[in-house]
Amino acid sequence: MRSPRTSDSTRLRRAHRKVAAQQPASRAATFIETVLLPPWLFTCAGATPVPLKVFRDDINCLGGDGPLGAVCGNKARKLAAFAEAASNTSMKVERLVSHGGAQSNAMLALAGFSSALGVRFQYVTRPLPRWLRERPCGNLKRALSLGMELWECRTFTEYQSTVSELEQEYQRQSEQIGYPQKLFVPQGVACPEAAVGLRRLAESIAAEDLRDIRMVCVPAGTGTTAWYLQQYLPANVQVLAVACVGDSQYLKAQFRRLEARTHAASRGTAVSLRRSVQVLPNESGGFGTLKSELYRLWRALPSYFDLIYAPPTLLALSAYFADAPERLRDVLYVATGGSEGNATQLRRYQRKFGQQLESICLDASSMMPVRGTARRSLIR
Repeated sequence: MRSPRTSDSTRLRRAHRKVAAQQPASRAATFIETVLLPPWLFTCAGATPVPLKVFRDDINCLGGDGPLGAVCGNKARKLAAFAEAASNTSMKVERLVSHGGAQSNAMLALAGFSSALGVRFQYVTRPLPRWLRERPCGNLKRALSLGMELWECRTFTEYQSTVSELEQEYQRQSEQIGYPQKLFVPQGVACPEAAVGLRRLAESIAAEDLRDIRMVCVPAGTGTTAWYLQQYLPANVQVLAVACVGDSQYLKAQFRRLEARTHAASRGTAVSLRRSVQVLPNESGGFGTLKSELYRLWRALPSYFDLIYAPPTLLALSAYFADAPERLRDVLYVATGGSEGNATQLRRYQRKFGQQLESICLDASSMMPVRGTARRSLIR
């Protein structure tokens, strides 16, 4: 006799196959897919998987082959203005400088961007663990292979002081017209230049036949994608953001900082949102937290979902609609990319859970099939 768990997994696999067969055959007309969230996320879903519309922004990239082709999703959106300026020779930068975590997706995107442009890229980070310094892996290893110059601070205090100096330089930089030879890009590319690509993302979403959509949900690190989407989407659409790096107060502080930067870049022109981004509570823990329920959820999703941002975001979204999962028909989730960090996060899970990793994943065999998707260049 089969266990109820096996029956649930089988039911989810069958539902996934049915939904996959209904997906559009061509990517030229739409970026929308439907995925099925496992019923255990909801208090009243019974044994029925819950459908959620997903906008596949992860397939959009800055270019074709080479380093730019690997810059996808919201990082491609944020860097689109810089890439276009570089392509029409109005950007004569000799060095890029940024800062953040040692496995940051933005770090890797900037490394690829700098490599394609043939400019130096210096990256400031906190003190590294000894093992990572001696044996770089993941995004750090890939960024170093692209020529990134790592500036590792000896203490966290030194890191804060260095970042403060860079921020002051950024203030002076923002008062200039055009791009300086040494260009500072804030952590996570949280800067007004990101508005160009994110406005186009909002326009692409609005161009879809989504008359029932009233909410757009995105994972949030610095909150740049969420903040600009709320500004550029139709006024009747509410953006939902889940704080995946800090807590809700940290994310709201990032919104205020971004608004101030945008105001400064507009040379005093008033900048305000049509409405505030709604921040959903994230109860899954801090950034990169290893929890069995997060891994189990990720394994039940299509393979293009990342392992760090997507699971806590979808967990928070499902908790918000736990008693009324049918309301998810009004929600569009934006897949923003970031799967380049999956290998490192997966190794962390393997170190923590070992052989128990597969036993905690009841839906591992039900991962939804994904159609072959060619990446699309945002830069013409």
